[in-house]
Amino acid sequence: MSAYTESYRRIPPALLGAVYLLSLTWWSYDTTLSVRKEPDRGTLRELTMNAILDSYHRPRLSSIQAILLYLQCKPEDPLNPDHTYVWGLISQALAVSESLGLHLDASAWKVPQWERAVRKRLAWAVFVQDRWTSIAYGRPPHIDQSYWTVKVPDLNDFESDVSGHEDAAAYRLAGIHQFMSMISLTFILSRIQSEYLSPAGAASQDTAELFSRALPILDILQSWQQNSYNNVKMDVRYQRQLNPHASPYVFSLIGSFMTLLLVTSSATQERSHWQEQLNSYLWTLRTMSKSSESMRYAANRLEGAILRGLEHSLAVNTDEPSYVQLQPGDQFAEPFFADAERFDFTSVELGSFDWLGSVNPNELL
Repeated sequence: MSAYTESYRRIPPALLGAVYLLSLTWWSYDTTLSVRKEPDRGTLRELTMNAILDSYHRPRLSSIQAILLYLQCKPEDPLNPDHTYVWGLISQALAVSESLGLHLDASAWKVPQWERAVRKRLAWAVFVQDRWTSIAYGRPPHIDQSYWTVKVPDLNDFESDVSGHEDAAAYRLAGIHQFMSMISLTFILSRIQSEYLSPAGAASQDTAELFSRALPILDILQSWQQNSYNNVKMDVRYQRQLNPHASPYVFSLIGSFMTLLLVTSSATQERSHWQEQLNSYLWTLRTMSKSSESMRYAANRLEGAILRGLEHSLAVNTDEPSYVQLQPGDQFAEPFFADAERFDFTSVELGSFDWLGSVNPNELL
């Protein structure tokens, strides 16, 4: 930031383009910029990517910073993202990172302290990006942790200079805590990937065995949630500020989960119930999409990428409301799916699976 305050020309082109491209996401929230025409995203995206690729011939730490910021940008076509292209970019970022030695412990290197701290932060940013993209795309991670010897950053590895807005220090500290919490959560994700999602871990499909193996993971996740910093928890509220904990994909995720409940319904009444819930949710998104880009994305994704395919594969009409015919005296407050009577649960021993009975629901929130 100190270099940028002197002149934007002191910032490498690749990094400057990535910052500009990512900041376009919040263009409409700025009182000055919102009344002006937004720059062409396509042109800026192309110039930025060309600058990133050119920087790989003589890579610097700013090359990794640029590609990591670029990967956070909204895709050109959010409804049809090019996962193969993005996964290739992450492979390039990892290759350049290893060429710069980011995977190694630089604590004893004869380089400035600020560079050692930047190296450490960048290394773990690459690690987090690799793990979460691999789980999202269903691909094996690139990084082998046995070769990743760099130490996890602490508070001393972050700059302490804060100027400007009076709340800047609090926002900056929250960002540091978020990053450190994300690293610890990624360690848990790595264990889940190796123990459950690898070919060896996914070999067994025995429900009882999988449940017993999952209990330690649940304990670790609960401990992580309880020990998280207060300023990174979801109940933090910001007055007239964008919430850094919010994700534009949450609304879409809710719709995807409702769709999953619909397609896995085994009873007619259950299916009608979830179809009506999904239609109501989609209607809410449609009516509010004009004022929220994230809701517009969720509505378009549900309608275009999910529900249209759902209609073709399962003959579910998502445009017409689904009504459950109730007779006088019927009680719908307690959902009851009539077709469930055909399942015989009397011979199933569920005692070993009643782990929720001893869990306080408030602790899971």
